[in-house]
Amino acid sequence: MKKWLSLFILMAGVSLCASEYSADFIMQDKSEGIHSKGRLYFKGGNMRQEMNSGGMRTITIIRPSEHKSWMLQPDQNTYMEMSQEDMQGAVGGADWTVEDERNAKFLGHEKVNKYTCKKYLIQDEGGEAYVWVSEELRVPIKIMGQNYQYELVNIKKERVSDSLFQVPTGYQKFQLPNFKIPGGANF
Repeated sequence: MKKWLSLFILMAGVSLCASEYSADFIMQDKSEGIHSKGRLYFKGGNMRQEMNSGGMRTITIIRPSEHKSWMLQPDQNTYMEMSQEDMQGAVGGADWTVEDERNAKFLGHEKVNKYTCKKYLIQDEGGEAYVWVSEELRVPIKIMGQNYQYELVNIKKERVSDSLFQVPTGYQKFQLPNFKIPGGANF
């Protein structure tokens, strides 16, 4: 089920959604005692996620057209570059695909945060989760499992600056020696 939570985090970054919008996200993981909030920006398939977790600010930028992702640490003015495949391995990201839709049980339509959504039940070896996919934005707006919930709130259709999807000038590239994320790639 963590796959579906990761799907939500990367949903528009790896999709071909042409919308421009921003949103706040709220993530709660009861099994690990995590409660996180952040901000997301989407434009032309690109995604930027800003988050403060455990007192550490991080920004993730995903540009599928370049097959690149960057993890920024604004407090240190540093960034790490990864391929799109590495980033998906790092967070277990997945796109909401036609195959996912076929494997999910359609439960009907519901409104979530003013958006008409298709509600699905997803079941796999990790349990089950409910996913609400916005028909207008074509991305999950909410995912709820037994121990976690993730939701987009304060969704605003607005112009999003291209500069948000670039590494800021003055940031230094860093690389962790032989860094491997379980289930992911080496960095």
